[in-house]
Amino acid sequence: MSEVLTWVNNYGLLIVVLFIGLVLFVVLYKKNRSDILKHIVLSLVVEAEKVLGSKTGDLKYSYVIDKLYDKLPMFMRVLFSKNEINTIIENSVQKLKEVLSDDSINLFGCDEELYLSSSSNK
Repeated sequence: MSEVLTWVNNYGLLIVVLFIGLVLFVVLYKKNRSDILKHIVLSLVVEAEKVLGSKTGDLKYSYVIDKLYDKLPMFMRVLFSKNEINTIIENSVQKLKEVLSDDSINLFGCDEELYLSSSSNK
């Protein structure tokens, strides 16, 4: 028992400092990666909207989750909880809805847009 106390006495402060450093590293790393994750999720939400269309919310959500977990490294899956990922997905969906509320903007590329506009005039 006295050996443990001596060890804690000698290395306790070092362990506390290392632990605090590790916590700070994880928090700062997560904050930095949060922006990257938001961009990835937004692009997946747009992709899901293009592939699955409107009125398919549950399918699009599953599509985004599946693709996201395929792309995310394991350590990022650990850093972000399911609730955080759900919040990021919901925010991305809202952002997409805001962008699409402008009638002059759509998800199609130029070629598809020209094709659709020309075929709808017939």
